[in-house]
Amino acid sequence: MGFFANLFGSNQAQDAHAQVYGCGQVNESHKSSLSHEVISGAAGFEAMKAYERHCAANGQPQSHAMMKELLAGFAAAEIDKQFETKGLDWLDKEKAKKMAIQQAHQLAAEQYGEGNVAPTGYFQQQNQDVYC
Repeated sequence: MGFFANLFGSNQAQDAHAQVYGCGQVNESHKSSLSHEVISGAAGFEAMKAYERHCAANGQPQSHAMMKELLAGFAAAEIDKQFETKGLDWLDKEKAKKMAIQQAHQLAAEQYGEGNVAPTGYFQQQNQDVYC
């Protein structure tokens, strides 16, 4: 399992989300605290929020596999966004994407149950949208 061994639970992912999704570039003093795990945890949490918004607008997907594909796309997009907006050049982008996808899949299993696709609304209730 390697670097996937330390995935965050919902509360830890929410804390990582709050830490990462601030406005502007990352200060030099924050670089050491923004590890792959923190960035990936935040992106996984944001992917879950995007999934719940998607389901509210379009209905839930037909299968668990489709849910996992949606989550993978949302998580990878969040990593791309963070690398572009936060200047995270010191991190390995592909490693962060893999970790974010795994994080989103774990959060879905934790909140919805293994194999389920129906959103509970938990992530939409965690209203931490930050607009810069």
